[in-house]
Amino acid sequence: MDSKKRFKYGSYAFLMTVVVLSIFVVLSLILNKQNWKIDATSNRIYSISDQTKKVLTNIKQDINVYVFYIKGSEDIKVNEMLDRYKKLNPYIKVEFLEAAKHPDKVREYSEMTLNPDSPIAVVFETGKRSKVVNIYEMYTADNETQSQIFVGEQKFTSAIRYGTQEKTPTIYILQGHKAFLFQCYTKDL
Repeated sequence: MDSKKRFKYGSYAFLMTVVVLSIFVVLSLILNKQNWKIDATSNRIYSISDQTKKVLTNIKQDINVYVFYIKGSEDIKVNEMLDRYKKLNPYIKVEFLEAAKHPDKVREYSEMTLNPDSPIAVVFETGKRSKVVNIYEMYTADNETQSQIFVGEQKFTSAIRYGTQEKTPTIYILQGHKAFLFQCYTKDL
């Protein structure tokens, strides 16, 4: 009878283990498909700001984003940020182009610099305008920690706003005798 009890409790323990593992596997599969991520960093460097979300939800025109890179020098932070932008707005189309294979496209954007010290540039293009964001603009130095901080979100959102604005602000500086006047006007394109 002792062996029957052991078999009974052993079978029960085995069955419960299988049930718990099955539930865990099913939950993992479901949550993995949701692609949920939590940004636990203190300054939320892996999250999209509310201001960027607001800008992206108001865009109703196609924005082509070209990421020029040199093979082996891809920037994961750039790729992840642009992936988040695509998820927030279906009008954003991202294309990754290896600079060596697309020299004509690189020459199209004359202000873009592609060299070993600055291998990545991102071009935001709408029907009217284009804006180039080079890799050196996407990072800033943190003097306290002696590290680089990714500020690509601000630069990317600014480039998108520039390309989608109806009017471009123009600044005029007027000088006169013993007077200095600074005013900002907007001018239609």
